[in-house]
Formats: sequence, C-alpha cells, structure tokens
Amino acid sequence: MPGGWSRRRGAGCASSRYSPDFNPIEPAFAKLKQQLRRAEACTFEALVDAAGPALAALTPADARGFYRAAGYLLPGQLL
Repeated sequence: MPGGWSRRRGAGCASSRYSPDFNPIEPAFAKLKQQLRRAEACTFEALVDAAGPALAALTPADARGFYRAAGYLLPGQLL
C-alpha cells in the first residue's frame, strides 16, 4: 500500500519511496560528518586519522535514538 508507512506515522500525505526522514543512517552520517569537520583534517592522512575517533563518537545510545526517531520499534519496546 503506497504511503502506508507515512499514514501510520500520522503524516497526512504519502511519502516518496525513499525518505531520509525514515532512514536511521542519515542522522548517523550527519553526526559522523560533524565530527570530521571538527577535526579540520586538511589532508587525506589527517582525514584517515580523524575517522577512527569520529566513528567512535557514534554510540549505541545514538543508534537506538536514530532508529527510534525513524519510527522503528526496538527489541523490548512495547507498542
């Protein structure tokens, strides 16, 4: 059923087939890019060095929040 997902979430119109609002990877990439910008890596080597700490900044709590914000039910979560 087209648009069924958005109707269940309370939006009054059908969403496109792909919507960044319902994709938990989008806020994860946004946080990753924010961390990389803060590192101000100007060379490839500096970017590679900054990637580890930037990825480490993404916590399990962040991941749960990204999924929850996208409307996914998490294990152990009651309806």
